[in-house]
Amino acid sequence: MNSDTANSFAENFLGTLISPRSTFKQIASRAESGWTGIEAALIVVVLVSLVDGLVSCGQQFQWWVPFLSLLAVVGGLVSWLVLAGTAALAAVVFNTEPARIRASFICSAWAFLPWLFMAPATAYHSAFGPIMLPLALLPCVWVLYLQWLAFQETYQLKGWQTLFLLVFLPQLGLSLCIWWSLQILGTGLSLLVR
Repeated sequence: MNSDTANSFAENFLGTLISPRSTFKQIASRAESGWTGIEAALIVVVLVSLVDGLVSCGQQFQWWVPFLSLLAVVGGLVSWLVLAGTAALAAVVFNTEPARIRASFICSAWAFLPWLFMAPATAYHSAFGPIMLPLALLPCVWVLYLQWLAFQETYQLKGWQTLFLLVFLPQLGLSLCIWWSLQILGTGLSLLVR
């Protein structure tokens, strides 16, 4: 990493945690010239997924740590691409500028950053019991808020539009996939019975 990239990474890291709205605006402005920052976004997703995988392994699965960690990284990358890709497909339908779509991929990756705090929250939860449950849920709520903010800032949406994009559109897509699968299954069964 050269010094500009390292400074940008550190600025994005701290900015995402402290001042996410302005950080996401800066990332979006840099994405106008290309995929600037996608490497750092990939690093964040891999790092967060790896920490999540190590926390999930616990002490009972010590022999499986390499496999489960690799599985967590792949799962983290897939979940990031599905989340950002679903929003990007909707953006393409509504003829959004490619720079905003690039920015949404990068910002949505950075929005996973607070998940790093899940490891200490899990440790405190294990040490102090159920009284620490709100602390353990804090990184989850933080990530959801940052994802909301990332899409709202990069696509320049209002609150209700972001709600539609992140909640209702994926549910509608899932419902349609289930419906079509049942239709295909029903058609296939009716052809077999004849």
